[in-house]
Amino acid sequence: MLYLIRHGQAEGNAHGRIMGQQDLPLTDLGRRQAESLADWLAGRGKVFARVYASDLARAVATAVPIAAACGGQAVLPRPELRELGRGAVEGRTFSEASALRRLPGVVESFEREEAIAARLARMGAELRAAAHGADIAAVAHGGSIGRLLQFFLGLPLGRTDGPRFRLANTGVTVLDFAGGATAVLCVNALYHLAAGGGLV
Repeated sequence: MLYLIRHGQAEGNAHGRIMGQQDLPLTDLGRRQAESLADWLAGRGKVFARVYASDLARAVATAVPIAAACGGQAVLPRPELRELGRGAVEGRTFSEASALRRLPGVVESFEREEAIAARLARMGAELRAAAHGADIAAVAHGGSIGRLLQFFLGLPLGRTDGPRFRLANTGVTVLDFAGGATAVLCVNALYHLAAGGGLV
């Protein structure tokens, strides 16, 4: 099975800013969220064959305690798992970004949709192969996880008129590829931050 995990709260999240590919650290809360998830998974005996992460600091810092608690392996940083690049609006609030989008050249500064689709389709194929007969984890970002879910569900990457996935910090999404089919077992699970419940 594949566990897709959004990183813990980072400095940009705390201030309502679009981070994109800015390399910002976790907040104290984000570190506690990552530790809580690691403890929760380990307490249920979860062992991952591999733990991938976006190479941005907030994803790696979330992945390290999970890898240590769930098998002790090294984190595998992958730039393909980075957040969607948002160019000129990175570091801006959402309201600032909305105003800026109307200016010439701003939207053109965004990472091209073709590049996003290509890198996440490659990464999705690798993750699906690695999860064949093993449990693996991949720590990434809201945008990149959303595109990976589109890939696994056979939807066009970047499509905006289909399902949308709202993912909280350290939210866990689990997919099973047994028998060649894709089963979504849960989306954005936050059991480690609240009492009760359980992941498979």
